[in-house]
Amino acid sequence: MEPQGNRRSFLRLTGLTGIGALLMMFRNARQLPAQWSQAEVAPIKPRRYAGTSRQGDLKEAIGAAVRQVPVPCCDRIVEWTLQEVKGQVGGIDGRNLLTVIIEAHVQ
Repeated sequence: MEPQGNRRSFLRLTGLTGIGALLMMFRNARQLPAQWSQAEVAPIKPRRYAGTSRQGDLKEAIGAAVRQVPVPCCDRIVEWTLQEVKGQVGGIDGRNLLTVIIEAHVQ
């Protein structure tokens, strides 16, 4: 009867070890998405971006600058501030350039 008791103890120990390993895996798997979401939420520091319109259109120049801001996720908001506006008009080639510089960050 001793061999049967030893076998049951061994199987019980093996089963408990397996359950413990599964619980640790589920616990770690549950924590990983929280760490990932915290990394995604970290704001990007404000940087400067330039956009140019060859037609002298302010809206087009600002749109070109805002499109350069890297957005890590689809539902993030880009907050920007107009820092500088400059342009060139005239000349033989009929130049009509408008360049804007914005400072932007992602919320």
